Amino acid sequence: MEYITLNNGIKMPLEGFGVFQVPDAKQCEQAVLDAIGSGYRLIDTAAAYMNEEAVGAAIKKSAIKRDELFITTKLWVQDASYEGAKKAFETSMKKLGLEYLDLYLMDMKHTNPAKHKEFTGRPNDLMMENARKVALSGKCKLIIRVPVIPTFNATVEEIQGIASFANTLPGVEQLHLLPYHRLGQDKYTGLGREYLMDGILPPTAEEMNTLKRAAEAVSSLHVQIGG
Repeated sequence: MEYITLNNGIKMPLEGFGVFQVPDAKQCEQAVLDAIGSGYRLIDTAAAYMNEEAVGAAIKKSAIKRDELFITTKLWVQDASYEGAKKAFETSMKKLGLEYLDLYLMDMKHTNPAKHKEFTGRPNDLMMENARKVALSGKCKLIIRVPVIPTFNATVEEIQGIASFANTLPGVEQLHLLPYHRLGQDKYTGLGREYLMDGILPPTAEEMNTLKRAAEAVSSLHVQIGG
């Protein structure tokens, strides 16, 4: 297993096991146990995946010590307010049954509050403020992830805007550009919201590489496609 050393001295595995779209608790728990048994040390979940408790149960049953694992979860967009984010973090920790978390991920979809609200139902001003507060606190590692969605934010100007903002956050070293896919459509159904991206095609590899180079041109961040 290869690792990268973060600026706080913590080693993070370069490969991990994710549990997106594994809502069945028993199936998820067994999958995580099998992944750990196969050598995976980074386990990735999220509040929106509805399986943090199953991940936590697998960690407890695993023979691997907690300090040898790297556990990540993510903030759900509906909890983007300051108080909402604090409560969401505490809820995730309780469900996981952990004393500490290695990485808390926050997705940033757009720098324009109005357009962000149009597509997600909430403006992004509080989310950006929370990112600043978390970065300044120095209490956890923060990686900015950007779902790249054609017709919404897949432009050089927008990606450079996000990269420039991320570059101002203390301790933030990585920007992950995530190519759009339709796997998140079920989340909108679950929230009773209209899916506004129906018919949108994923960005091409060439388009993603162009955006990666654009982000690198205006920041000192490590920019990668996927994450």
